[in-house]
Amino acid sequence: MFLLADVEETFLRATEEEFDVRGVFKFMSRPKTGMWDRIRCELDPYYTNTHGLRVSDADAASFERILAQYDVVWFHGIKIPNSLGRRVWDNAILDIDDIPSQFFESLFRNAKGLFRKILEYRKVMQWKRRESVLLDRFSVVAVCSEADRKLLGGGNRICLVPNGFDHCELPAGVQKADPPHIGFIGTLEYMPNQQGVSWFIDEVWEKIRLRFPGARLRLVGKGTEKLTSEKTGVDGLGWVKDAATEIAGWSLMIVPILAGGGTRIKIAEAFSRRCPVVSTRLGSFGYALSQGEEILLADSADDFASACIKILGSPEYGEQMTAKAWQRFDREWSWQAIAPRVEQAVGLLRATTG
Repeated sequence: MFLLADVEETFLRATEEEFDVRGVFKFMSRPKTGMWDRIRCELDPYYTNTHGLRVSDADAASFERILAQYDVVWFHGIKIPNSLGRRVWDNAILDIDDIPSQFFESLFRNAKGLFRKILEYRKVMQWKRRESVLLDRFSVVAVCSEADRKLLGGGNRICLVPNGFDHCELPAGVQKADPPHIGFIGTLEYMPNQQGVSWFIDEVWEKIRLRFPGARLRLVGKGTEKLTSEKTGVDGLGWVKDAATEIAGWSLMIVPILAGGGTRIKIAEAFSRRCPVVSTRLGSFGYALSQGEEILLADSADDFASACIKILGSPEYGEQMTAKAWQRFDREWSWQAIAPRVEQAVGLLRATTG
């Protein structure tokens, strides 16, 4: 069951192929009203209008009827339960793979100018207050990494359920592109993706093209089609239902994330598809990977370009990395590896709520 806003038909059909969709509820604007509402937003850790969104009364009632049929509700992210307006959710697991205070802390670190830094720091403190009461509002909280678990203070009701991905078979007969393709996958409607891709194109890409003039940058995800440029060798493919064949032709995948929180599922996907990865350190947050073993990490434009060039110039080295990365994926981030952790979270919920 999903609660989605402004769902395009293509995405809804694809979702229905994998899940039993019981309801699609649209978000509506919920502006803050009056001084008291603004004070509560600033100081009340239980305040629910955190994203300026709500659902209609009819949709909220429909959701409650559906909810009554189940023993467990598993929320993905805080936006959905908060849009329903309820402060406390019994029999609920909050799966929070992107801790908001960490997201805004990254914006605070990157902010230019004192005024912008003050605004971002204010959001950091707002969300730290809200995160301090998550275990009062939800029976169990699930996070994607041990680092996130520590950020929320630990405790036996915070479960570690990493991001995962399918075991992927490599498409038969697909060869690496020549000249090489470097790829990125992710929606550009998500600000950290848009910012990271822009940084890569503006600061890194030409350094790579000086060494490999025929190389192409292949972008997969909603909004990427706007960045297509034959002059600079950038191909924006938009949303692709099954990217297996496309990624199989890449020499490496980039994760140029400069802001944000949580762990990036694109890394688990790359490992499953045996594609070498170059990432910023923030982009690989939560995976505890070894530099030069399963991944190459770089934060400056020069270092990022050098890491990409190293793999493009030595495909054998990239293959060695992917072999080690796939072994880690199989042990830790495949659905088979994660299933026991999901069962543990549900078992803890039942033990907690009786």
